[in-house]
Amino acid sequence: MFLLRFRTVPPPCFSPPRRVTVTVIRQLLSNGAKVNQAREDGTAPLWMAAQMGHSEAVKVLLLRGADRDADRQDGSTALFKAAFKGHNSVIEELLKFSPSLGLLKNGSSALHAAVMGGNIRTVLLLLEANADPTLPNKYNELPADLTKSERILKILHPKILNGDS
Repeated sequence: MFLLRFRTVPPPCFSPPRRVTVTVIRQLLSNGAKVNQAREDGTAPLWMAAQMGHSEAVKVLLLRGADRDADRQDGSTALFKAAFKGHNSVIEELLKFSPSLGLLKNGSSALHAAVMGGNIRTVLLLLEANADPTLPNKYNELPADLTKSERILKILHPKILNGDS
């Protein structure tokens, strides 16, 4: 049985274009690779594709049944990692599959990650998907407590004052 794995750093002699990567993923899955097969640290192919910003790979994996809310041992999910890194095209793909926007096993939400990452578009994407800006993390911090960016605070504060979620 094949295992579908991503490397965080490709071997020096091999750095394929995205279309080849997606082709290889499809081929592996068609030949029996397990779409949710995780590494020892709990990292599944979907999480790796999300953290690397590979939206087409994310789409293929989700369409082939990848668990949209699979988490690593640290409690982070593909959406959390993509939100932290500001990979908006990945987030758009993940949101089509209704991932959890609430607190994760790591005690934070994807919105907390987006705010910490500092990407305004990412914060807006999650708010448009109904992420709750009034949800505190395990340290009782709201997403707005995790930034000094005036632009992000201007987006979050009206939602908090209106009780929007």
